[in-house]
Amino acid sequence: SSGINAEYGVRLMPRDMYLHYKLLYFHIGTIMTEIGLMILTVLVANSVCIAKILITPDTPGRSRSVATQATFTVAILSAFFCVLNAFYLVTEVMYFFLGVPLSANNIVLYSGIYYAIPLIRAINPLIYLLRKKEMRKYL
Repeated sequence: SSGINAEYGVRLMPRDMYLHYKLLYFHIGTIMTEIGLMILTVLVANSVCIAKILITPDTPGRSRSVATQATFTVAILSAFFCVLNAFYLVTEVMYFFLGVPLSANNIVLYSGIYYAIPLIRAINPLIYLLRKKEMRKYL
């Protein structure tokens, strides 16, 4: 590499390039750690909810089927959350740490970096719409 930072048009000295990339890798590593912890939190929370439904007996005035349906909906949302975030993490590792070039021809890498996270937010209301009868009434 020529050592020229295209964003600023400045020639970086080897020590500056080292610090620049060290900060970049630290930032990417921090984002990956945060997403990994979110995935772990979602998995633990869902496991606790499912276990609670399985061990809680039916009581008068409380419908177990509503709790089961709500937990199943959250499990579906969580599965999409975990899969798409894992896809995002893999593509970030491929791009930043393994040096796989990002181009429109590499559709997997391109879609993982640019579309995985927004897709999580787009899928959320669709799942609620499909799973909740009350929401479908208003369409």
